Amino acid sequence: MYLPYTMISALYFIFVRHITKLTNPTLWQATGNYRVKSNKATLLRLMGNSYKDLLDLPHALEYYQQCLKTAKEVDDKVNMGGALLNSGEVYRQLKEYKKSLDYLLNSPCNLFV
Repeated sequence: MYLPYTMISALYFIFVRHITKLTNPTLWQATGNYRVKSNKATLLRLMGNSYKDLLDLPHALEYYQQCLKTAKEVDDKVNMGGALLNSGEVYRQLKEYKKSLDYLLNSPCNLFV
């Protein structure tokens, strides 16, 4: 079975977070809700990347929207930017250029300003 690189990255991410939680529960608890939500957003973005690599663009957009929602809850600009930029790229591939531009211009890491 072929796994795209981003899927392998997502699996590694889950493994590392699980080991961290088991080996250092105090650190895990001290960082609280932000860390959990930020990690969830990262995982959702990586899953979106996997679907984008597989050219399953509708599923990729679903994961990017979930990532964006989760990242906004904790003001995680890295994942917000990644979700917006990747969504813009997917809409470009779908030839929905107006939506693509909207997402790209709303990203915190806007390259067009």
